[in-house]
Amino acid sequence: MINRTNLNNSLRVILDNWDDEIDGLEKDIYKVKDEGKDEYYKRVNELKDQKSALQEQVDSIQEASEKGLEEIEEGLEKAKDKFKDTLEKAKNLFADEE
Repeated sequence: MINRTNLNNSLRVILDNWDDEIDGLEKDIYKVKDEGKDEYYKRVNELKDQKSALQEQVDSIQEASEKGLEEIEEGLEKAKDKFKDTLEKAKNLFADEE
């Protein structure tokens, strides 16, 4: 049985970490050459969209059934992998500009 409180707390920690990652990318945008900025902004916006999708899952935890909680937990792993992949792509764009 999944503990709603623990799942909720875990998701909130992840969201806070994602906020920090996104903030860091936004602070470093000035270092990217003009021709790379569009792609960089695209990646940052993808990360924001992914964060919003996870936030929606957090908001639904209290109303979710046990099966729904399991689906949220499974979706969390996919969301973390996707966020990590997009984050790496954005950082690689930044690294290519240095």
